[in-house]
Amino acid sequence: MNHDTHNGHLDHPEVTFESRDLSARGVVGFLIGLAVVGTLMTFVIWGMYQYLNKFEAHHQRRLGPLEVTHSESRAEAGRAAQRFPSPRLQPDPVADLNKFRAHNEQVLNSYGWVDQKSGTVHIPIEKAMDMVVAQGLPTRQSGTQAKAAPGTVPNRSEGAK
Repeated sequence: MNHDTHNGHLDHPEVTFESRDLSARGVVGFLIGLAVVGTLMTFVIWGMYQYLNKFEAHHQRRLGPLEVTHSESRAEAGRAAQRFPSPRLQPDPVADLNKFRAHNEQVLNSYGWVDQKSGTVHIPIEKAMDMVVAQGLPTRQSGTQAKAAPGTVPNRSEGAK
């Protein structure tokens, strides 16, 4: 075997370094270029965000009296709610619903005037149901025939003789 030894290293004649592959200078140049482009893109994106923030602030719609921005505190939001004209939002919707239901129950289960001038009254539901059972529902008298409305089809059994 014929192996050359240079400085304590074995050299094989068939195994050599490919000189056309990447050089150290090319790798370092690529990394420097990558850092420059990354820094440049950071500043470009930062500038875009600055521009878009100014654009949004300039073209932002006016806030309503109850709307608050993120920078306003709860106290400022409360003062804005007091400036808002009536009608305001319900402060306690559950209590309002309970009051509404109690009022309806009182009306449905008591006697009272609906319209005193015309003589219309309301009576409790149970009493009204008892009256319907005792008197029955209003019906047409059997002697009167309802005339056919214009454009209706007559009974075919009568005309098919």
